[in-house]
Amino acid sequence: MKSTGSGTLALAAAALLLLAVAVPASASTVRVNVNTSKQTAEWQSQTVLYVNFTYPETSLVSSALNGTSGSVNLNVTAQSSTSVTATALINGSVASVYQHATVSNLSLYYNATWSANATQLSVEISSALRMSVSGIGNGTAGSVNMSWKDFNFSRSINVSSNVSGSVDINSPSGALVYSKVLNYFATGQKQLSGIHSFDYSAFSKRLSDWKRAYDASRGETSYSYDAGVTLNRTYNLSLSSSVNSHNYILSVYLDPSAQVVTSGNTYAAGNTLYVQQARSSGTLLYIAAGAVIVLLGAGIGAAFIRRRGRKS
Repeated sequence: MKSTGSGTLALAAAALLLLAVAVPASASTVRVNVNTSKQTAEWQSQTVLYVNFTYPETSLVSSALNGTSGSVNLNVTAQSSTSVTATALINGSVASVYQHATVSNLSLYYNATWSANATQLSVEISSALRMSVSGIGNGTAGSVNMSWKDFNFSRSINVSSNVSGSVDINSPSGALVYSKVLNYFATGQKQLSGIHSFDYSAFSKRLSDWKRAYDASRGETSYSYDAGVTLNRTYNLSLSSSVNSHNYILSVYLDPSAQVVTSGNTYAAGNTLYVQQARSSGTLLYIAAGAVIVLLGAGIGAAFIRRRGRKS
């Protein structure tokens, strides 16, 4: 990392975790493994926010950031005090969509990496969530209610960091709160505050409208949905006039996709999953026999009508 004075480092550290990287291919994914017999689900998601922050090469920000790079990693393991708090908060969001759903075994992972040159800072912020969800049966054996899949969690989850105090891992701007740069980027902080890593409202489309595929060899049914670009914002920011009068541009990008995988051969009606009931060989025999009887009856009837026609 480039060696700078303490004042410059404070400025760099602030903008560092503020923003994020150039636009690559989609890396934000949700996978939900559903056990239809137990009527439970295992949720795994990774939200990756990419943000570009561009600035004039002659600015003080360029002097502070040019050549810098770094990363921060945070883990929240299941049963930790932060996990217990986060479980209660996220459970509230999930249950607000489907009241019987219960969240447990929650763990979180946060990673931010950044690098800067003379005109641009790029940061990639990845927030991962794993949890178990139970109580999602829909009244009949094998049915599972998935209406909660698009829950939106907008509360803060603050985790201690050795980089800049506590970091809100549900917001791309959380780290700025603990840096002096927040004084200069107050406008950017306010605009970014409405962006949340654990917001899955992009997947509100009914599960029956997702792409369905059954894999007989694995005994699994999958439902896939690519939400496309759900976040692509550009902000024009200005630093405080006490610093300089240059203009700065901040862009944020998100392109999520999701997949729900169930055990067995299932189908979706709205947001509810049902197990396909396979017909037994006996049932199929009865159906075939019935079809033969109907065809024979039709043939005999037709022959009788033709015979009567000749007699008349």
